[in-house]
Amino acid sequence: MSDVPSTVFDLQNPGNYVNEYINENVGRVSGHDYKYYEKGMDGRITYMTCDEYIDKCINDVFHSSYESVVTNAVDDAKVHEYAKRMLMGDTFPVPYLNYVDEQQEGRHRAFAVKEAFGADAEFPVLEVFKAEPSLPMIQNYCRTKTNNAGMGDMLMPEIAGRWYSQKTIYDYLGWPYEGPEEEDTEELVKEEELELDNIDDLDDDILLEDVANIAGISVDELDDLDAAEFARLVDKALNNH
Repeated sequence: MSDVPSTVFDLQNPGNYVNEYINENVGRVSGHDYKYYEKGMDGRITYMTCDEYIDKCINDVFHSSYESVVTNAVDDAKVHEYAKRMLMGDTFPVPYLNYVDEQQEGRHRAFAVKEAFGADAEFPVLEVFKAEPSLPMIQNYCRTKTNNAGMGDMLMPEIAGRWYSQKTIYDYLGWPYEGPEEEDTEELVKEEELELDNIDDLDDDILLEDVANIAGISVDELDDLDAAEFARLVDKALNNH
């Protein structure tokens, strides 16, 4: 395996997107933990070759073909330029593969590494998966965030609600639950499928623009909304069509 100089991808200064996961702190918690528990994103640095990176782009991010992902999208001149700069010691942002949002950044850098250092050269990549925390993990996060066991437990229904029902959370905490009975799972799935069918009838970009207009923010800022608010805005946008 060929070595890629550490100057090419500096994990202490990996670029804004990757930095949010591996270096920045949000209050008392790490950027990784904030993304994991409050955004549902599990970001991990792994090392892979160019061919492995492109394979993941094709099969796990874009679900498309080599022609679409590489032949029609990669600029050879840019690859050659990046390769020369890497050999001269320039530093580049760390590539990432986000399997949750189906996004990536780094195809040209991947091919440049292959050209500059060989096909078996491995480089760091931030891979982003769906987070799957247990209730004890969430409780520990909430208590760390608030620096108080009682306040942390009070935060749990909000944070854990992404993965667990309110009744399940209350039962875990030993609190009396006086909310509505849990709805039939099969019926909920059917309702969600119907809602998704309605969404599929619309162009994704048009729908996102409508949601952003209703919220009075840009499309890029939609990522900052919590799941419940985003769902409410999507529902409102659908009703306008």
